[in-house]
Amino acid sequence: MLIDDRIPSNLDRFVATVERNATRRKTDLVCIDYVQLLPATARGRGRDSELGEVSRAIARVVRRLDCACLLLSQLNRQAESERPSLGHLRECGSLEADADYVVLLDDLRWRGGMPSDDKGQIRARLAHIAKNKHGRTGKVLLGWDGRYT
Repeated sequence: MLIDDRIPSNLDRFVATVERNATRRKTDLVCIDYVQLLPATARGRGRDSELGEVSRAIARVVRRLDCACLLLSQLNRQAESERPSLGHLRECGSLEADADYVVLLDDLRWRGGMPSDDKGQIRARLAHIAKNKHGRTGKVLLGWDGRYT
C-alpha cells in the first residue's frame, strides 16, 4: 500500500504520480480523499466545469491502468436535512456520470431509531447504492464495531 497525502499542485501532476506509481507495482485500487481538493488544469470556468475535468481525468487514468478507483466526495448541505441522493454530490454532476457505482452513506441520526451503544453513539449506517451500472440499486444497513476502527 502506498499513501501519498500531498495535495497535487495540478491535475497533470496527480495523473503522472498515479501512473508513475502504477509502473513500479501492480495497482488494483486508487483511493482519493476527497475529490474537491484536486485542482483542475484550467481555472475560472466555474467549479462544476473544473470538477468535470478532474472526474474525466480520473476515469481515463484508472481505465488505462485497469484498476478500480474509490473516490470520496462531499455532499452539499441539503443532504444534512434530507436523505442523501445523487443530486447532493457537491458541485459536480460529472461525478455521477463518470462513475460505475455511487454509494451514499447516511448515518440516520436525524431519523432516530437506529441501534446505539451505551453512550448513545450510532452503531449503524445506511449505504444507499444509488448507481450501479452492472446490477441492482438499493439500501444496505452496515454495522459498526468500535473495537476494530
